[in-house]
Amino acid sequence: MRLKVGRKSTIIIMLLTLFSLKFLNIVDLPINSNSLSYLTWIVAVLGCCIYYPGVKRIIGTFTFVRNYLTYVLFSQIIICVYSIFKYNETIADMLMTAGVYVMLAVVCLIIINFQNYGMDFILKRVLILQFVAIVLALIHSFVYNTTGNSLFAFTAESFMHNRLRLAIGPLTGLLVCYTFYKFLNRYKQVVMFGIIVVVLISLYYVEMTRANQLAILVTIFIMWLFYKERSRKTIIKYMIAFCLVLILYFGGFFDSVLSMLSRDTSVNPRAMSTVARINAIEYFSEFTNKNPLIGMGWIRPYTDQLTKIWSGPNNVYFFDDLGFLGQFYRQGILGALVYIIMLTRMIYIIHKLRHENDNRILLIGIFTYTCATMPSLNCFDSSRILAVPFYIAIFEYIYKDYYIAMERSQETN
Repeated sequence: MRLKVGRKSTIIIMLLTLFSLKFLNIVDLPINSNSLSYLTWIVAVLGCCIYYPGVKRIIGTFTFVRNYLTYVLFSQIIICVYSIFKYNETIADMLMTAGVYVMLAVVCLIIINFQNYGMDFILKRVLILQFVAIVLALIHSFVYNTTGNSLFAFTAESFMHNRLRLAIGPLTGLLVCYTFYKFLNRYKQVVMFGIIVVVLISLYYVEMTRANQLAILVTIFIMWLFYKERSRKTIIKYMIAFCLVLILYFGGFFDSVLSMLSRDTSVNPRAMSTVARINAIEYFSEFTNKNPLIGMGWIRPYTDQLTKIWSGPNNVYFFDDLGFLGQFYRQGILGALVYIIMLTRMIYIIHKLRHENDNRILLIGIFTYTCATMPSLNCFDSSRILAVPFYIAIFEYIYKDYYIAMERSQETN
């Protein structure tokens, strides 16, 4: 069923993508990261309000979307009320922290656009923006690392191996999944292969996040593995070979294992990040031990006292480094279920479409990437959450479209 809402709804999706990819940082504008996030959330709310009839129709049609958004709303209300009384915060503080979850409502706008213009039409345009962002970050990093000059006004995440380190965007995983899905289906294979190569180079040279590199490679391998039916013996052989390739790709395998097992930075300097994560887990777990339902709750660290609670006494512990555990420690069981419910739904749909080998590969890729990034990257963080409504919309749209086609086929027969 098509919902006539006009091209403006597509423009809203594109604006949200531009803001989330920090395209405004190409030029030196007087707007910081937090302000840009708030602007993105406001645009999301305005978009849902402007197209409320369509949003209402989607919520009425897609049962899981309605139930999921309802759960998110009520769980966040509970966490916000607790946080207000626990830390003497205000409603405004909650809007500036928990407000990130309004981005999940964008799933309705995305599905509306899928129904009006087709999933490929929307994804191609959104992912072109993500690819452009990656290319710009790669060029900027190369120029800065070789000349010391800044080409754009990108804000550095940090420096590693004497190179500028930048985040390359929340839709990188979706870009790889969609591109490789098209590659497997023999659609412009040279172009698709080139895009994947550029992404891998950027992950290594610009973002320098091993967890994301590993997640991307695992995702590509799993998608390829499930593209055609293979015997269990063949799958085991391929998996062993893939593990060996990963060892060669990352290099320093035994050093990496040593750093994972050791806290002694004198034994291996790579242990530094491991030590930080272990200490962060020990600190944040105190909150879920005391209150497993809510965890720490929402804190806006605008005072020294709140900052010490939010990131530890020495201001060195961060939820962003802990992936799913960070979600659990910050929001307890209520927040963890936001993650778990989404993954459970993904598994259910993938299982239901087990005979639909075409679109199912794309879904397997998205699910694999989401799971592979869980240990260290939380897709519900403010910098990555844009990907979540796209994931849900893709799963629900494909699932609904499949069953509509099945019903029509049965009526014909």
